[in-house]
Amino acid sequence: MKEESSSNISPFEYDRDGTLIRYTGRGGAVVVPKGVKIGAYAFKDCTDITQLIISEGVTIGNFAFENCTGIKKLTIPEGVQIGNFAFSGCEGINQLTIHQDVKIGVYAFECCTAINKLTIHQDLTIGSHAFQHCTGITQLIIYKGVTIGPQAFDGCTGITQL
Repeated sequence: MKEESSSNISPFEYDRDGTLIRYTGRGGAVVVPKGVKIGAYAFKDCTDITQLIISEGVTIGNFAFENCTGIKKLTIPEGVQIGNFAFSGCEGINQLTIHQDVKIGVYAFECCTAINKLTIHQDLTIGSHAFQHCTGITQLIIYKGVTIGPQAFDGCTGITQL
């Protein structure tokens, strides 16, 4: 009988519908596969994740990565939907790039205080209060065709370059 190596064991648990409902890995770099639906709270408080790679077409549920304070750099690719409060309290993210055709839910990045450079590409929708109290943002780059909800940048007192 051949023993299965730990590298073959998935760090994700899925429900019957194929929704990723819980992360059971050890942290470090985490790759979310293309087209996956991440359920609410699936990664909440996973502070050992240092690098998060999200593939195209992923749907991120409400509170999915709340308080994942170890994530430093985050790029959101095309076609991703980000739920409400999805990255709220991720205080370690210091560089955030969001590509086109992305929907950002309300309070999605609330209190991500380390973000200093934020680049938002065209054809996306930013929900209300999405970046509320992201006091570290100093450089904000927004391309054409972006719909910005009410008070999306409320309390972002550090913006010096727009």
